[in-house]
Amino acid sequence: MICICPDCQVDRVHVDKGIFSYCQCPVCLSRCDICMGQNRMLSREEIRAGHKAEELYHQRLEEDGEGPDF
Repeated sequence: MICICPDCQVDRVHVDKGIFSYCQCPVCLSRCDICMGQNRMLSREEIRAGHKAEELYHQRLEEDGEGPDF
């Protein structure tokens, strides 16, 4: 899965901290909203599921003609 920083427009880097991990931008060091949207770090499986859900959501918006104009 690709996780892109909305501010810097670069791919975030996957940071592995044992059983927990998150995506972090190498430029501004911001972390992914999916990863940090809770008061705890998410497991790798939760991150993958969140990214997949976001990807499907944006795909559905584009199919409906309501997607972002990049």
